[in-house]
Amino acid sequence: MASSAWIRSWTAGWRCAWVLPGLAALAACGADSPEREAKAPAPTGWNLLYIVIDTLRADHLGPYGYEPPTSPTLDQFAKRSLVFERAYSAAPWTKPSVASMFTSLYPPQHRVLSEGTDNQLALSLTTFPEVLQEHGYRTLAISENPHVQPQTGFDQGFDRFERVRGYKTFKGHADTGAEKAIRWLGEPSQDPFFLYLHFLDPHGPYTPLDEFAGDFLAGLPEESGRRLTKGKVGGMIDGEELVTQLSEGELTYLEALYDAEIREVDAALATLFAFLSDAGHWENTIVLLTSDHGEEFLDHGSIRHGYRLYEESVHVPLMLALPGRPAGRIERVAAQHVDLAPTLLTALGLPVPPVFRGRDLLAAADSPGQEPDVLLSTDWRDIGRWAVRRGDWKLIVHEDQDRRQLFNLGDDPHEQNDLLTQNPDLVEQLLEAYAHATKPIPGVTPDEASGEADASLELELRGLGYLGGEEED
Repeated sequence: MASSAWIRSWTAGWRCAWVLPGLAALAACGADSPEREAKAPAPTGWNLLYIVIDTLRADHLGPYGYEPPTSPTLDQFAKRSLVFERAYSAAPWTKPSVASMFTSLYPPQHRVLSEGTDNQLALSLTTFPEVLQEHGYRTLAISENPHVQPQTGFDQGFDRFERVRGYKTFKGHADTGAEKAIRWLGEPSQDPFFLYLHFLDPHGPYTPLDEFAGDFLAGLPEESGRRLTKGKVGGMIDGEELVTQLSEGELTYLEALYDAEIREVDAALATLFAFLSDAGHWENTIVLLTSDHGEEFLDHGSIRHGYRLYEESVHVPLMLALPGRPAGRIERVAAQHVDLAPTLLTALGLPVPPVFRGRDLLAAADSPGQEPDVLLSTDWRDIGRWAVRRGDWKLIVHEDQDRRQLFNLGDDPHEQNDLLTQNPDLVEQLLEAYAHATKPIPGVTPDEASGEADASLELELRGLGYLGGEEED
């Protein structure tokens, strides 16, 4: 398999990496925008690589206990990183989650809540890429996801924002994103870089290259995938009426395609990591890797994401590698998307805007204390659902169904035993905590995050099953 050569190359490059944590700015980063007003240099001079792998549930990766070989590159990366075992997305779909990553606000506060391209990240909000740009960073975003684009307001703070187009029409797009990143990183510059790299795989429709699919489909009965050809998987995910018709074999086939797409992204990361190692960037580059949300495989009777707040939809990987910081597993700290920007800015020695709601995860790991509540929400197609996790307890409120559920994840990690009626006082406490934590911030929260719709972008979104669309034949 072609990916094995990349992995060997990347692994070899790691032999001399992470030895001497440098503090000076690198002199091999991207130069691409017009001259800007001179800014105060970043205190550490470290670079920042921020990787989002779309639709990636944590329990399908080796570092989180998954046995199929989906992630050989990330398995090695995890050994050099802080691995947060309890990391959560802000929402079970992309737009509100990435908006929370960028603004350190919860979805009810930043108001990026709907699929339409007229619902945009408000210009009045402060984003952490803007903070980096103001302190002399060269900033680039490369996004394969149509939700995260300049047309939806996500270009704030970026010198350059590049798309990887043609998700439905060509293969190997994970490689394309990595190649774009390598080209930009190879351009000469004296400034530290910030690169946001958003891969769309393993989002449906699951269309892995044959070289990756073969490893995961081998041995499955041919009839397992008779209705799940690659071009039809997106429709299967989007069509609610189809989810109850899956046989056990078809479900196995579907998950195998999903795993193959994870492996494809993992191979693209091997190429990128090998370049970073060969170029000498690792010793003063912070690397963060996470996902915007997970994916459901009939865990609670559905196949897709966006609607539900069970663990398979919101428990995401989070790995963070920092110069000079020993690797380790962080078990107790509950990490949220709103925490990522404050953590990174603090590590870089940069100011954290006072409106940011998150906290420094590194300080929390170094000085354990009482953990804050984890807050989750979705307004996907106006269904209105939200959740609070406090310790092992998790309350899910289904406003559209006038229903609540309470689980103890310590005893019931798969959320099967509803304890709502047995704990009325705790339920009231969690209801009050959510209302308090997500209330509007005077002078900060936009009354309406809106703009002009983009027809071409919405056409792409319909092709991925959004806006009520279905996968085309």
